[in-house]
Amino acid sequence: MDYWVVKIDAAGRKQWDKTFGGNDYDVLMAIVPTSDGGFLLSGYSRSGQGDDKSENRSGGMDYWVVKIK
Repeated sequence: MDYWVVKIDAAGRKQWDKTFGGNDYDVLMAIVPTSDGGFLLSGYSRSGQGDDKSENRSGGMDYWVVKIK
């Protein structure tokens, strides 16, 4: 399971969708807009290093933040 983000326009039409995660369980908990028009995605991850994750996990479920634009 990965983070899944879908961007829609003002009319509700899908512009793109993307998943973020690794090889195990990743749970998106919050999306926060940033001043540059991007977003911070935050949640928990049980995935190790690989795919979209640059670091190995430190425990059972680590907190994970991803910046997108």
